[in-house]
Amino acid sequence: MDMEAVMKRMPPHSAEAEQAVLGAMLMNKDAIMVASEMLSGEDFYQTAYGILFDAVVELFHEGKPVDL
Repeated sequence: MDMEAVMKRMPPHSAEAEQAVLGAMLMNKDAIMVASEMLSGEDFYQTAYGILFDAVVELFHEGKPVDL
């Protein structure tokens, strides 16, 4: 399969953007609220980032501290 065909099949994604969202969520509770209204864990290309996103949102909704 040539590179052009691969690029057409691969969904657009940005690891840096996903990291920025998660970083903001870890630093600011307001960012958790905003991000959780716009995104879900399934929106992340990197599976691990989606799992982390869902965990942060769940902790936030349970009123538990969000830290690493």
